[in-house]
Amino acid sequence: MCGIAGVVGTGGHGDLGTGPSVAAMLEVMRHRGPDGSRWWQGSRRVAMGVTRLAIQGTGDPPGPYFSEAGDVVVVFNGEIYNHAALRQELELAGHRIGGLGDGAILPHLYQEYGIGMVDRLVGMFAIALYDVARDRCYLIRDRLGIKPLYVWSLPGQWRFASELKAFRAFADFPPRLRPEGVAHYLAYRFVPAPETMLFGVEKVLPGWYWQIDRDGEVQRRRWWTLPEPEAKGHRSGAGLGMDEAAEELAALWRTVVRDHLVGERRMGIFLSGGIDSGWIAAEAAPARPKAVILEASAFGPEYDEADEALALAKSLGLAAMLVPLTPPDLDDLSALADMLDEPLGDPTVWSFAQVAAAAREAGLTVMLSGEGADEVFAGYPHYGEALWLSWLERPAAWLAGHPLGRRWLHSGRAGARRLARAIDQANLSYYGVGVTFPNPAEVGLDPVPPPPAVQTAALEWQNRSRLHQMLAFDLQWYLADDALLKCDRVGMAHHLEVRVPYLDHRLVEWAYRLPAPFLRGGRWDKRVLRRAVARSWPALARRPKRGFPTPLGRWLAETLAPTALEVLRDPAVVHLGGFEWRAVEQLAASVRPQGSQAGRKLYALLMLALWWQGLKPTVRPHRVERVPPAPRLP
Repeated sequence: MCGIAGVVGTGGHGDLGTGPSVAAMLEVMRHRGPDGSRWWQGSRRVAMGVTRLAIQGTGDPPGPYFSEAGDVVVVFNGEIYNHAALRQELELAGHRIGGLGDGAILPHLYQEYGIGMVDRLVGMFAIALYDVARDRCYLIRDRLGIKPLYVWSLPGQWRFASELKAFRAFADFPPRLRPEGVAHYLAYRFVPAPETMLFGVEKVLPGWYWQIDRDGEVQRRRWWTLPEPEAKGHRSGAGLGMDEAAEELAALWRTVVRDHLVGERRMGIFLSGGIDSGWIAAEAAPARPKAVILEASAFGPEYDEADEALALAKSLGLAAMLVPLTPPDLDDLSALADMLDEPLGDPTVWSFAQVAAAAREAGLTVMLSGEGADEVFAGYPHYGEALWLSWLERPAAWLAGHPLGRRWLHSGRAGARRLARAIDQANLSYYGVGVTFPNPAEVGLDPVPPPPAVQTAALEWQNRSRLHQMLAFDLQWYLADDALLKCDRVGMAHHLEVRVPYLDHRLVEWAYRLPAPFLRGGRWDKRVLRRAVARSWPALARRPKRGFPTPLGRWLAETLAPTALEVLRDPAVVHLGGFEWRAVEQLAASVRPQGSQAGRKLYALLMLALWWQGLKPTVRPHRVERVPPAPRLP
């Protein structure tokens, strides 16, 4: 796990393309790599570097990695879980690989397969690769967007980094704010990729890469997407039964968890009392018997699953550590906004940050998390909504075909509104798990259409079932920019690598092909997952979904609301969003301790304001080692 940074091209931007500028970006991201940083400069046109948190090949230099002749250069953030098999294959083909870490194989893999090497990787990664002979740079992001990669495009120059804040190293940061980015953030509680809040700064989309050629031409290409669902199950629709599917899933899960346990550092599991993290613990325990389990002791009995988690840990012979959680004050949230790097209105982040801090204090470096299970196996309530909307499509379409029926569908009555939604495109009602401001006009903002990338995806997926459309939106949009952003930024801020086994692409592809009844049915979510878990852990399989809620309404109503209003009253913040102040005051007045939609909205506004207040250049001294320009292995 690392942070990467680099500059391609000069574009008349003076000396900004030189290695010291890369070193400055790495200094801003030092929290991502406490185990060493180095940069390399091949010419005035390209320089790149890495700051490393060592997990595998811990005795190796941090990178960059080179081919034998030094004609392929790579910096890399993430983990390649199948690197041992790939190393063996490359060595049999005659490659001499310097170093034992997983990233060391990447230049050699490129020599064998070109950019097609990405299809052979199992893991989470953001990769920058420079082909010296072709004077070509590739910027590559993993399939699900587990690892981040930002690009700031200027005329004739491209700056890239693992975090947006790395660009603070440049005196011309920040670029202008994108007004439509504010409305998109408020609707989704995150900024959907490839957009950011800043002009000229993009996120490489999950499963895409950028190719930057010597003439400055940039091509953005997708190299992975979700497969087509099958009508009856796997094996080309041959009619796989639920028991067979559960058996396949259990076998695949053993492989996935085994692969996620590789590494040379101490490892733990974020364990709640639920099925998702519980199945990770059950599978991991025999392989790593000294793993430490961290359980979040929540903010009251209505949130607490500690008893269930402790019982499971005891049954597996695993040590358990309870983490008492405390509510945040304004300083805590300001630090959190800076840590997150982008505005994020997800209130569970504060709880996660406290558990991550405890993990690091306990001497752990790698943590396994159950993130992604709900998006892969349809655990959230809105997936159930997608199913019943599918059932209503036929009667709604029949009504829409008759004048009286059309008039009734648009009458505004509750039943009519529900039926009308059944014939809307799925993207029209999609705002992700954390829908916040479906109507930005509520605080005085002009409505804007969904981001172009979301609209394009909606057209691509429109022939799939409504459930599979919703799963695709969450897997390729919500996860990367909300849940996985949280895992990456909070983990890295505490020198932790957070691994997400449920988002192994082999598991994602397997589950996405399943027909809807394998995922949801009756009162049960995640049906095939529960059937697979029940084979060994029947009590765990019956656990209802509880999520990881936080008492946001209580925090705001009792302590945070007055200070939130002070922050939002700042003229710079008001100008940032163009909010109507009276609407914001009314919103704050309607917050209730027991929880309300108003609390989620006020929190989203507050985190946006705190992010904006903290956005500033941070030019730092360059203390990062430079590596020779053309290293060659003996």
